[in-house]
Amino acid sequence: ALALLLPRAAKPVLVQATFVSDSKLTCTLPPSPHPGAARLSVHLPDGAPPADGAGAAALEFRYYHAASVSRLRPAAGPIQGGTAVRVLGSGFVQTGEICVCVRMRGVEQRVPAAFISEGEVRFMLPTSDFQEAGEARVQLSLNGQQFDAGEPLVFQYHHAVQCVIS
Repeated sequence: ALALLLPRAAKPVLVQATFVSDSKLTCTLPPSPHPGAARLSVHLPDGAPPADGAGAAALEFRYYHAASVSRLRPAAGPIQGGTAVRVLGSGFVQTGEICVCVRMRGVEQRVPAAFISEGEVRFMLPTSDFQEAGEARVQLSLNGQQFDAGEPLVFQYHHAVQCVIS
């Protein structure tokens, strides 16, 4: 098992883990009522420290409040991609793993995003694999794994406008 010390908690909670390999465990961590630093360490049933110092170093990570997205600026661009897009909302935090998922007609593209402030994240719209104009759904992830649970934002892909001057 793993011992998880949640932010502001006095005692750790035990979390069940599964061995994936000799050097990897997988587990699902419970939600935390508070944002902040949490510590995860190996916990043996008899309470003794793991052999070879395996439990000496705890992993530290951060819990944070869920972000809220409200709109994209701009909300439209050419299918060739390359449009710089601002995601506006609240509760954004710098995690080093921020990304967006752009979905259209069953095709999904994930692209990295840059933290600008608590209310803004920016990304470059990918070159479209969609080949056609239409609505794409955009969702934000602060950790590269879980995406915001709210209604996805809509980005309208359109054909590039070509002007001919003679």
